[in-house]
Amino acid sequence: MFNILEFGAVSGGKVLCREAFQKAVDACYAAGGGTVYVPSGTYLMGTVFLKDNVHIFLDAGALLLGSRDLKNHFAPDEEITYPVYQDASHTFFHHSLFVGENLKNISITGSGKIDMQSKYESDDFTPVRGVGVCGKGTYRGAKVIGFKECTNVILKDFSLFNATDLAIALAGCEDIRVSGLLIDTHIDGINIDCCKNTVISDCIIRSGDDGIVPKSSYVLGRKQATENLVVTNCIVSSESNAIKLGTESNGGFKNVTVSNCVITDTRAAGLSVETIDGGDINGVTFTNITMRNVGCPFFVIIGNRARGPEGTGIGTIKNVSISHIICTGPFDKIPIKRCPYWPELEYLPTNSKQGGMIVGLPEHPVENVHLEDIYLQVDGGVDTPVEIVPENPRAYPEPYIFGTLNSYGFFIRHAKNVKAVDIRAEVINPDVRPEITLDDVENFVRV
Repeated sequence: MFNILEFGAVSGGKVLCREAFQKAVDACYAAGGGTVYVPSGTYLMGTVFLKDNVHIFLDAGALLLGSRDLKNHFAPDEEITYPVYQDASHTFFHHSLFVGENLKNISITGSGKIDMQSKYESDDFTPVRGVGVCGKGTYRGAKVIGFKECTNVILKDFSLFNATDLAIALAGCEDIRVSGLLIDTHIDGINIDCCKNTVISDCIIRSGDDGIVPKSSYVLGRKQATENLVVTNCIVSSESNAIKLGTESNGGFKNVTVSNCVITDTRAAGLSVETIDGGDINGVTFTNITMRNVGCPFFVIIGNRARGPEGTGIGTIKNVSISHIICTGPFDKIPIKRCPYWPELEYLPTNSKQGGMIVGLPEHPVENVHLEDIYLQVDGGVDTPVEIVPENPRAYPEPYIFGTLNSYGFFIRHAKNVKAVDIRAEVINPDVRPEITLDDVENFVRV
């Protein structure tokens, strides 16, 4: 065991312990691997590069404080030599508290805490929507965990607070176990991008952006699916989407199961499946989910943003099962507490007058959908029939982009082979719209 105090770390939160921590990691690696021990105390930290077979253990009472000197105490962004099509936050990993690249057998465990102190690149920044897209410039701070192309990764039992970039970003990693985390953060909670064989369980997440958000971007310089993913026994709330596949979706998703979760106080969608950048999604199951105060219970969409190399086309969604869902209202607007994008607003856009949505494109339907045992309680309150719902294929995919829908419970458009068993929606306020709308749906069966 390699105690960071023996390598010069000083508790109290005033002395930078980055160098001492790195020395402990290096010594552990040189010895063939083992545990770097962080005892009870408060330690001011910057970037640490992990190595093979190194396991960080945060003891009870251990607190790692992310330094507020982002420029000098955190590593700069790495150089990227291949074309970039995704947002900057999903491209660069070195500007993080813990960095791992091409490693095997690494872990961060224990009941200690990490607090990034809500520090942005500039405390007086003026956010602009879209800043950082497809480039290096970003006003965000440092990630907490940035691992790329690592194998056998364990993150377990610690608490993580106040990150101003992605809290946990894993890209191209394989055999991942994330469990027992408490995350309260300004941006995304857990990002799983182009990863294989991942289990996320028993976590509590409160996020200013998306909570648990699998992606499949061009972060590796190539198309690669996120596949074999299980999310279970988690509690999530979000000022955006709680559990979302996408938006970055070039490589698609295969074999995803989300089960036994509670979703509360979420502005946009509780559950989202989105392919808008050409990826193919095949085999998604949502089951045993309870939701309360959620803007939209589920949102399945094919779009055509086509952000990617020239020739990027339209993706597909097939074989989706949504079952044993309870979503209750009324919907209370979610005030902005963590999300930094629109500081002049008290609330971000939403539309609570809608239920579950499955939306393909003309000649690109969502295929093979099974809905079973779903109860939705929605606000309702629409007193005039809605004649037209726009297509909007290139809009950023949020449930409100279609405006008020022409049904209050289930909106299904451009879909094929949909079976609905024991589905029901109720409105809290009188509503003239029907419970369900089918638009360009082939082979719909309701029993």
